[in-house]
Amino acid sequence: MVLVQRCLSKLLPLFLLLALGPPSAVTAAPAESPGSRPLTHDDVWLMKRMGAMTVSPDGRWIAMSVSEPAYEDAQKGSDLWIVPSDGSAPPRRLTSGKGAEGSPVFSPDSRRIAFVAKREGDDVSQIYLLELAGGEAQRVTNWVTGARKPLFSPDGRTMLFVSETFSGARTDEDNRKAFAERKARKYVARAYDSFPIRHWDRWLDELRPTLVVQSLDTEAPARDLLAGSALRQGRGYGGRLGNEDDALDAAWTPDGRGVVFAATTNRNEAARADVYASLWQVSLDGGEPRRLTADQGDYSSPKFTDDGRTLLAKVRPRSEQHVYVANRLARWTWPSLGDARVLTSAVDEQVEEFAPAPDSARAFFLAEHHGRQRLYEVALKNGVVSRGRVVRRARGRRSVVVAGGRGRLGQRRHPARGGSRQSR
Repeated sequence: MVLVQRCLSKLLPLFLLLALGPPSAVTAAPAESPGSRPLTHDDVWLMKRMGAMTVSPDGRWIAMSVSEPAYEDAQKGSDLWIVPSDGSAPPRRLTSGKGAEGSPVFSPDSRRIAFVAKREGDDVSQIYLLELAGGEAQRVTNWVTGARKPLFSPDGRTMLFVSETFSGARTDEDNRKAFAERKARKYVARAYDSFPIRHWDRWLDELRPTLVVQSLDTEAPARDLLAGSALRQGRGYGGRLGNEDDALDAAWTPDGRGVVFAATTNRNEAARADVYASLWQVSLDGGEPRRLTADQGDYSSPKFTDDGRTLLAKVRPRSEQHVYVANRLARWTWPSLGDARVLTSAVDEQVEEFAPAPDSARAFFLAEHHGRQRLYEVALKNGVVSRGRVVRRARGRRSVVVAGGRGRLGQRRHPARGGSRQSR
């Protein structure tokens, strides 16, 4: 059950959308029945939309954010919902705040959910903690520049989150002083001495992403793990630059004593060179992060298997020809980082979302194949990739599809041999 829920969570939004309430046109009577009407703009624009979803470690629950659009910004909202993974009960609403609530994540014991929200009294989004047994959600962070992407430590006693920091700031108090100074300025002009200055439709500022830990058992203040590090002070330092934020993909090490994350050191060269992110490890006590990967590719989304013996991550191999290169899935033994291997090099499709299986011997990933999202399985030991009982193997330079069981995924021959491709 746990395996199925982890691997198919990307397929659930459609079914849950119907359970939560589809647009009225979907539930309307057939066209020949009285009262039917055409699908309108309101039906499409105002329908509930599924957001981020997460499955509890015990496999019993699925939590997700559900947004309710509106034409007026003040009327828009996003709440958390939960549903049993076996479908034994309909989805139920967990929160009903006025603002947006999202990015839910379960605690290791499956008894609590952490999520990101900007509630009354918050200047920026913070992380809240909700007991599934009942009660009101409690705010657990108060970082001046906000908090996002919460992650419980393996023992559930510490929260890791991503935030921003001003140059030279080592503590939250340093950030508060810098934030107050910027807020008190009589001007809104920006001066740039490095590239890039803009990402699509938003200007970039002096803030840089960082990793912060907050104890859930004590009143100790949150600590910036990258404070004072040479890595963060570098001109080319950054995370994965998206449309809304500068993200650091991160994962707790299996022993809970450190964090593995992806960051770049050459973003300032983006005008003349490809930007690549490497994997880094930082101790829970802070200090200078240790680089785990070289410059052979662009790394993202680090994850560990349940037994703690394997590190997985996506990698976009370096290409000197400046052509499209698909993301692959790579693995290393942990903590030695030996036996490094790219698992999906024989598969043409790009690896998108992925998750290690509970048996720690396999991983599952989504990839687009002929315009459709498909679920694949890859063995972490030998790199054999399959979809259901359909297996892809590499023989020399040829990519062969071996079909069996539930029907054929496709047939492929090397183009140089005059072959053809077909797929269902």
